[in-house]
Amino acid sequence: KIPATCTLEPDNRELGEPLCAERYPIEKLKKIEKRIGPYYWNALYRQRPAPREGGMFRLSDLAHEVGAVPTEAKRVRYWDLGGSDSTKADYSVGCLMAEHEGIFYVEDVVRGQWSPGDRNQKMKDTAESDRQKFGVISTWVEKVPGLAVEVIDNIVKFLKGFNVHTEMAKNDKTTRADPFASQCEAKNVRIVKAAWNVSFRNELTAFPHGANDDQVDAASGAFSKVANDHELMMY
Repeated sequence: KIPATCTLEPDNRELGEPLCAERYPIEKLKKIEKRIGPYYWNALYRQRPAPREGGMFRLSDLAHEVGAVPTEAKRVRYWDLGGSDSTKADYSVGCLMAEHEGIFYVEDVVRGQWSPGDRNQKMKDTAESDRQKFGVISTWVEKVPGLAVEVIDNIVKFLKGFNVHTEMAKNDKTTRADPFASQCEAKNVRIVKAAWNVSFRNELTAFPHGANDDQVDAASGAFSKVANDHELMMY
């Protein structure tokens, strides 16, 4: 007979002892915790889900700087598009992200408020620079509601000869940013020292309440692609 109320079963484990050491020994659990970060760890493995403290990105989680990225790292450039050169328009942002041995690197951020023509030329110049530095890498362009299909088609044609892909934005911005934020929280993200660092950190730490979110969108998109082949399972 099922009791009418919940009952509390005694837990005879020692402090820190895993629930099922045969399937998940403590060494494996520690690796999982490091890989997925405290946000997912507390929700999935400790059964204590809680909202993030403050914003999605904390400055302390974005403080790990490096001078360079390992040459053998996998790289992806991801573009979030703005439509015009108006000072009130969204920025266009191209984020270059790399991954090597479970560490993710924000290697370069190109950002500006350009006219459509100037923006397309900037994307082409950036793709050429990336190819000269790193060989063939993938360039992704995000499709967003309200942006004419012809705009994306023209960009793809203009970037003929490069490894270009497009995708429609799925889910809301915070949902898309969540996996990248979790890796930042897990201390698995490094930022290459450069002039764009201050603007990048300011925007991420203000998200989702800041005036701009284009760098967040570009970084989240780049992360989703460069992490695609990397094991980020929650179990």
